[in-house]
Amino acid sequence: MMTRWIKLRKGDIDLNQFPVESPLLLLIVLPDLTDTLREKWFDLELKLRELLDPKQNKMSSLIDFEICEFPDWKSSLKDLLKRNGYQNYADGL
Repeated sequence: MMTRWIKLRKGDIDLNQFPVESPLLLLIVLPDLTDTLREKWFDLELKLRELLDPKQNKMSSLIDFEICEFPDWKSSLKDLLKRNGYQNYADGL
C-alpha cells in the first residue's frame, strides 16, 4: 500500500480506484495473556478495525483479521474463514 501511495501521491488520484487483486486474511495468535494484557490486545483489535476498516479500503490486500490467544486459534481461524466466504475450508478444520 505504501509503495502505491508513493508512486501515485503527486497526482490528484483517488487511490481506491486501484483495487488489490488478491485478498488476504490475517490471524494474529498470541500466547496466553494475563487479564490486563488480554484487555489491551482486544481493545487494540477494536481500534484497528475502526481505523483500517478493511472492508472499505480497496488499496489494502487485507480484507479481515482477528487477534486470538493460542488456545483459541482453531475456533478463531474457523470464524475468520466463515466470515469471509471460505466455509469449505472452515469445515475441514
